[in-house]
Amino acid sequence: MNAMLIIIGMPAFTYVVWNPSINWIPFQNLSGSNLTGMVLNMVMFIPFGDFLPIYFKQFQKVGATVFAGFLMSLSIEILQLCTFRATDVDDLMMNTTGALVGYGIAKLILRKNRKAEDKDRDGIKLVAMIFIIGLVIVFVRYPFMEFLLKWLKLA
Repeated sequence: MNAMLIIIGMPAFTYVVWNPSINWIPFQNLSGSNLTGMVLNMVMFIPFGDFLPIYFKQFQKVGATVFAGFLMSLSIEILQLCTFRATDVDDLMMNTTGALVGYGIAKLILRKNRKAEDKDRDGIKLVAMIFIIGLVIVFVRYPFMEFLLKWLKLA
């Protein structure tokens, strides 16, 4: 959680300010650096969308997981109204898309392990956690992420 707060730019309580900056226009800035930020916003929410359907039965339907991703992203964007960061509709859309992609990955994992799911979900949960932890490590270790993006020619 602390890593996510750092990534989204939440300051210490003493630095909270009310100076909102809001972008309501989708895809207004399609520069290279902004596209990279959009991809990173999506990637940041893949673990969220992956985690929910694997660990909680009530998120087995796509709508529930995507809605939870939307609400989590909306919460972050609302919190950013009190920071130096801009609240952006692109972030909301890309985060929600990331939750959808994560849901798709979870469904692939669950489908491949359907027989194991009926007997024991621990193996499935382990695979999901390894995937989620890997994505979090990539995000926290920005130099590695920067290297990866340059290698993929996104930066």
